[in-house]
Amino acid sequence: MYHPTKVAQRIRTEVEDVFHFTPQPHSIDEVAAYDQYLRDEGKYIYDDSGQPVACQRLDPWETQWQLNERCLVMCDASYGITRYGNVIDEEGVIKRFAFRVAQSILFGIIGDLEGLDVAIEIMILKARQLGMTTVVELLIMLRIVFSYGVNAVIASADQGKSLMMAKKLLMAYDMLPCWLRPQYTARVESDRGKLEFGSLNSGVSIQHGNQMSGIARGATPTVYHL
Repeated sequence: MYHPTKVAQRIRTEVEDVFHFTPQPHSIDEVAAYDQYLRDEGKYIYDDSGQPVACQRLDPWETQWQLNERCLVMCDASYGITRYGNVIDEEGVIKRFAFRVAQSILFGIIGDLEGLDVAIEIMILKARQLGMTTVVELLIMLRIVFSYGVNAVIASADQGKSLMMAKKLLMAYDMLPCWLRPQYTARVESDRGKLEFGSLNSGVSIQHGNQMSGIARGATPTVYHL
């Protein structure tokens, strides 16, 4: 879901062969306009806090639009995080994710490794404030939300930093449109927290280097961010 050839392969096998259509990418403006359209047309159901929690009275075009987006987000990580990833910038403003230069370089390396069919395992020796943690947490969010059987772990040296890392993932999940966001079956926000999706057999655990037991002991992580 990172290298162009792998994206094309997933679209062919996971979408065209199953749903019998070719998904069409939408621009950021089109994605924002669709959300506003649902609001304007009264298609959302809201909770007591005024947040959309479900859709109602969708016509075939609207249903197909949502299926198109689900398929693209599942197959193309770059599309997923640039259309539906939200982050907090340096001024504390929530905004749609856009690649910085350093983040784009890292994503390119991830794609190259996937294209070679080798393990995507990178040790990053970097300056601070380049956004590496942000882009990795967004990618992990996509994996646990839109893939099956993903066992992820997030861990830093101390408890506080681990929770700060995880909050990027949790916020990105919470900001997904309700029609794109699967419901979790377990969620704990702490330095030993977790976010799990039982129907997908996927989830992420939050751990830290100062805990008494080893990180991910007794488990076999398929994705990790340390």
